[in-house]
Amino acid sequence: ICIHWGSVDAPNMTPFNGNPETLLDRVVNPERIHVLGAGEAFVMRPKIANRKPLGNTDLMVSDVCLGCMGFGEADHGQHQWTLGYDQTKEILKAAWLAGINFFDTAPAYSNGDSETFIGRFLKEEEIDRSEVVLATKFFPRTLEEIEQGVSMKEHIERNLEASLKRLQSEYV
Repeated sequence: ICIHWGSVDAPNMTPFNGNPETLLDRVVNPERIHVLGAGEAFVMRPKIANRKPLGNTDLMVSDVCLGCMGFGEADHGQHQWTLGYDQTKEILKAAWLAGINFFDTAPAYSNGDSETFIGRFLKEEEIDRSEVVLATKFFPRTLEEIEQGVSMKEHIERNLEASLKRLQSEYV
């Protein structure tokens, strides 16, 4: 669990501005909590990243999924607090070395930079793609696409192909 203590620059989000110590007695495992100060970088390092089946599948995922919304060039997306590739690589490497193999990203995260950074990292580090679980999303159809008769299936396929290209992967 990660608690950001201080202000956030996202609309409709309320930051936690109370005393973070008061939260520790309300959770089962307080060792899994890290409180961030404003502007503090965070790398989750679970003591043991166990891999478990995802649902009723044979897909083995770490007990922690790393959310990658904060990865991307600050001048390229909707958030100015994102991290460039060098910082992103450090976080991805620390997560990987800690046993995390499950990464959540989206094309909306810094206009695709997050996906691009993850794909680049996996290639540079020569990580076996079969050992990594990537989750991504897609944008809803635009009014223009709907008016042009672009089906939802076509829209999803286009978005998926663009994500796969950025991730340098054949599947998600």
